[in-house]
Amino acid sequence: MEIKSKIIEVFKGGGMYSIASLIQNMIYFFLIPVYTTYLSTADYGIIGLMTITVGIILNITKIPTATAFVRFYYSPEYEIKRKPLLFNSIAFALFQSGLIAVLFFLFSNSFSEMLLDSSKYNTIIQIYSVIIFLQPLENIVQDLLKIKKKVKLFVAMLLSNVFITTVLILVLLIYFDKGIMALVFGTLFTTIYPIVFLSKELKNSIEFKFDLLLLKSLLKYGYPLVISALSFFLLRSVDQYLIKFYFDISQVGIYSFGYSFGWLIAVFFALPLSSIIEPIIFEMEKNKEDLIAFIKKSSKYIFFVGTFIWLGLSLFSKEVIELMAQKQEFWDAIPLIPIIGFAYLFYGLVFILNKGIELAKKTYIISYINILGLLLNIILNIILIPEFGLYSASANLVLALIFILLTTAYYSKKHYRISVDSMNIFIITLLGIIFYLISLLFINFNFVIFIFIKIVLLVLFLFLVFVSLFSHQEKKAVTDFIKTLKKK
Repeated sequence: MEIKSKIIEVFKGGGMYSIASLIQNMIYFFLIPVYTTYLSTADYGIIGLMTITVGIILNITKIPTATAFVRFYYSPEYEIKRKPLLFNSIAFALFQSGLIAVLFFLFSNSFSEMLLDSSKYNTIIQIYSVIIFLQPLENIVQDLLKIKKKVKLFVAMLLSNVFITTVLILVLLIYFDKGIMALVFGTLFTTIYPIVFLSKELKNSIEFKFDLLLLKSLLKYGYPLVISALSFFLLRSVDQYLIKFYFDISQVGIYSFGYSFGWLIAVFFALPLSSIIEPIIFEMEKNKEDLIAFIKKSSKYIFFVGTFIWLGLSLFSKEVIELMAQKQEFWDAIPLIPIIGFAYLFYGLVFILNKGIELAKKTYIISYINILGLLLNIILNIILIPEFGLYSASANLVLALIFILLTTAYYSKKHYRISVDSMNIFIITLLGIIFYLISLLFINFNFVIFIFIKIVLLVLFLFLVFVSLFSHQEKKAVTDFIKTLKKK
């Protein structure tokens, strides 16, 4: 009963996160015609490269203490130290981010030439230095809500942030004709807003008490994960730096545009999953056998939902982009979306399996795996990008993530006996690929017929997996869960 209730909790909480993400990205979809009218592929390239750069820095500044804060929050030995735990985590993160932010601000011309090939973007670098300083605080405050499972408050913050930021960007973009600066100021606002919105929650959860021993414990746990997180982030982003090196910033923009759609699998599947399942896993740590059974049992359901989302995205991305993107140069990103999305289909499983290694207190293994995955991706990209361009960058991402998934699965099972339902996951993956490839056979059909065929294929996939891979008890549990949601 405990396992069943935890699985229901995952889908309820994850569902709320996913719905919030859905609303957020629906707004983004409606803005695509505006963005692709007022912005160029080069603008997308600049924003893409700055987002990656800030992300790399965030992994260095936040990870050392924030990951330990999340890990220790439910640990019995730190239960009475949660408030100073939060303060020490934030204080050290802001100390690091402050040093880097000052460097970016003082040497903005140099960073602009190095990253964006021109010193004329130095103002963008200066604004991003403020973002670099504040982003660890913004992220840790959001982590606090997730670990306390305050899903409704998190969703309220996320949606209000999206709506206000969207209005701000549109006013700057259309009325004031600020171009790329509209997105830059939007990014700055969306970083500040959660800190202000959640200031009361932060005040109630923090104690301003510096504790050197506590900080040492945080850093001892967290620093080995910096290499892991940084390697994984670079794995997801190094291809854009290489595309800029081999081609130009417009090609980066096309890839970044396609990437933003492929990343939706992480937005709707992997990230909501990680937000809700992490606190559940750490809560269940004292009941190891239940935890192992919970992960094994839930992995099939979780991956089924993820594959369904990926198939839907892959089937209809062409129509969405051709309808929404005003400049045809953005259409070159369409074939990349199913490949990039397929890579992030495995991201959720990697996150779950990583917990087995973390619970075994062997986080250095995660670092080794991610470094090897990064090196594999870099080598493949250096060899193949000059010859095959953007297609090879997205395909190499798939290969690297599959390598990480398989290696992580091996060590998670070895050190903590955590594993996923491999056979059913393989079958679901194979069926998803087959149904997508079938859709390509009808690509020259009439538009209306083609859409109808895609809808039929999506429904058939759903029906076939549910009928063939779910037991009678599992089907009953799913139908009961749906009835419960309808009542509420």
